[in-house]
Amino acid sequence: MQVKTHVLSSAILAIVFYYFTQSLTAIAVLLLSGVFIDLDHLLDFWKTRPRNPLSLKEFLHPGNYMHQNRKVFVPFHSYELIILLWLLSREFNWPLILIALSSAFTLHLILDDIGNHLKTFSYFLIYRTFKKFQVFPEISQEY
Repeated sequence: MQVKTHVLSSAILAIVFYYFTQSLTAIAVLLLSGVFIDLDHLLDFWKTRPRNPLSLKEFLHPGNYMHQNRKVFVPFHSYELIILLWLLSREFNWPLILIALSSAFTLHLILDDIGNHLKTFSYFLIYRTFKKFQVFPEISQEY
C-alpha cells in the first residue's frame, strides 16, 4: 500500500477521532503511528544493502527490496500485535492514546492486507515465522 493511502486514511480516521474526543494528543498519535508503523520495513530495506541506505525514494518502494530479499520480516505488521494492543487497551480501561495507537495500527494493517495481495495469513507473525519469513511470490510489485 502506498504511503499517500496511509496518510489519507489516517487523516480521515483522525478527523473522526477528533470529532468524538477533541484530543489533539490522540490525533497526533493516530496520525504518526498510522504512517510510521512502516518503519519496520527498514529491516527488509537495509538487508538488501542499498547503494544509499538513507534513500527515502528507495525505501518508499518496499516491493522492490522485499522481492530482492525473498523474505518479509516487518514485525509491526502482525495481527498478533494488533490483538495485543486491543487487549492492553481493555486491560488499562481504554486510555485514549492506546485506543488511537490500536486504531491506527489496525487500519494500516487491514489496508495493507487488502491492498498488497499477500498469501492468506501472511500478516500473522506466527505464520511468517513458520514459513521462515518466505511468503513470496505472493507480494504485489506495486506495494
